[in-house]
Parts: sequence; structure tokens; C-alpha cells
Amino acid sequence: MKQTLRAFYSDFLLSPLFGIYVIEDPSIATSIMLDNATMAVKSIQEDYINGYAYYVDEFHKTLAQEQKIIEQMEQALENEEFEVWFQPKYCAKDQKICSAEALVRWMHPDSGLMLPGEFIHIFERNGFIQKLDKYVWNKTCSHLKKWKEMNLNIQPISVNVSRANLYSRLIEKDLLEIVTTHGIPAHYMPLEITESVFVKDVFLLNDKITKLKDMGFSIQMDDFGSGFSSLNVLKDVSIDTLKIDMEFFSDTKHIDKSKVIVASVVQMAKNLGLLTVAEGVERQTQADFLRAIDVDVLQGFLYAKPMPAKEYEMILKEIK
Repeated sequence: MKQTLRAFYSDFLLSPLFGIYVIEDPSIATSIMLDNATMAVKSIQEDYINGYAYYVDEFHKTLAQEQKIIEQMEQALENEEFEVWFQPKYCAKDQKICSAEALVRWMHPDSGLMLPGEFIHIFERNGFIQKLDKYVWNKTCSHLKKWKEMNLNIQPISVNVSRANLYSRLIEKDLLEIVTTHGIPAHYMPLEITESVFVKDVFLLNDKITKLKDMGFSIQMDDFGSGFSSLNVLKDVSIDTLKIDMEFFSDTKHIDKSKVIVASVVQMAKNLGLLTVAEGVERQTQADFLRAIDVDVLQGFLYAKPMPAKEYEMILKEIK
């Protein structure tokens, strides 16, 4: 099929994907066979190399688990089973806490603690992520308000903004309403937007970002270097912070090249007047290198794991 397509002229790239179901029992309804083939092709929707996948029984288990999550998500939100945890970020120069990131966890009544990797991708597909985003924003501001009233030395807490909410006509209204209701200045809740979102529609997004910045929110580009990087985005979009993904160091065979790239990215960010944050820092050697090239903020398991609000509150109490 790919050979056939290449024979036709087109000014765009066609990359067909195939889901294959091997018929072992001809008595099975054709509709079920087609559903199984569809499940197979969905498993490789972002795989542009292999181009095909065979149906396996594991797909049904995955589908059943996803359906269970979808059936329970609304009730879970109403029951406040979703908890906002916080991962501190530390100033590279003095090693003191300077901010944090809000991360969601699902305290499932039957399954126990569920991490975002188990449900976020489902919510992004079905649109429920819009409600969950707003829930996290509200909870984050609620905690900030509480800690402010306790006279604690509160630090900015960044929150993630999904693609669905960024394209919502109401995002500016929603965010402003949340911070205003809780009496929290907008700059205490920076907005993290993943790098891949910037690449999709930079000009439309820039209009949104400009409005949010005018309202007092600061903008962080998350996961820079995770695979969709476009240096043009840094030219076209007005962001405040660049979060560098430590995936740069995942290939130990080319660690020297990785260091050169990261050092160049940090210097470029400095020249653009951007704050730099390195996320996913797990080893002391990484931290030492990042401080040596003048990264501003460090975040990762080496310093602190994501923690419930009560544990983060204890850290705030220790800040002088």
C-alpha cells in the first residue's frame, strides 16, 4: 500500500496505518472483527515507522480498564477523590525552595493511589481534562489562600494547562475568576504549557498567551527538548520560563553531546531573558553540571518527590 501511494504525486505526506485482525473463528460477527482491527490501529496512531499492528487480547483488557475509568471519573470529581500534590522546586544557587508544581493524584476507593499516567491520556481524549484542570487550579489557589492566612512564606505554584483549555474561549475568564475568588495574585500561579502544544498553532496560541500575561500570569514552556522542539517557537511566543526535560541525559552513550546541547539551550534562554528550570533531576552529577552552566531552578527526585499538601505545608513552615 505504501508503495502504491508513493506512485501518486502529492504536496503532503501520506502515512497509512493498518490494524490487522487474524480471523480464527469465522462465526464471530463482522462488526466485532472490525472493532478488533480498529483497536489494533489505535495502538499505533503515533507510530510512523512500523505502520501496522496485529490485534491481541490485551487490547480488550486495556479498553475495559479505560471504560471503567470513564464511568467513574465524574463521580470521582464530585467526591473529591482527585488530590493535588506538590513537588518543590529549588533555587540552584542557594538550594532553597523557591516554588513548586501542582500535580494530580487519584485516590481511588478500590484501586488506591493512581498516578497521572493511568488516566490523564484518557481524559485528554474525551475532554474531561478541562474539568480536571479547573479542579486543580481551584484546589491550588485554595491551598495558597490557606497558607497565606497562616502567615506562611508562600511560594508560586505552577499548574498545568491542557490543550483543550488553551483553546477554550473561556480560559482567561476562568483563570481570572479562580485567582480573584481566592484573593491570590496571578503571578503566584504560573501556567505550564507543554512544548508540543506550542508547535501546533503558535500564532493562535500567542494571542492567548499575551492576554494571560496581561492579566498577570507567567507562562512556562514545559518539557522543552522532549521531542517536538522548534526554536522558532521561542522567537514567536512570549514565554517567561523554559523547563528543560532531563531526557537529554537519557542516552548515556552520548552524554558529552547532551551536555553541549543543554548548555547551549541554557545560554540561549539567558540571552532571551528567560528563567530556566531543569525538571527530572535525579542524580547529584546532573545537579552539579546544571549549576555549573547557570540553570536557575532545579526540580526532581534528588531534591523532593511530589507530596501531599500537608507534607508540603510542613516545608513552608520551615522557611525563614
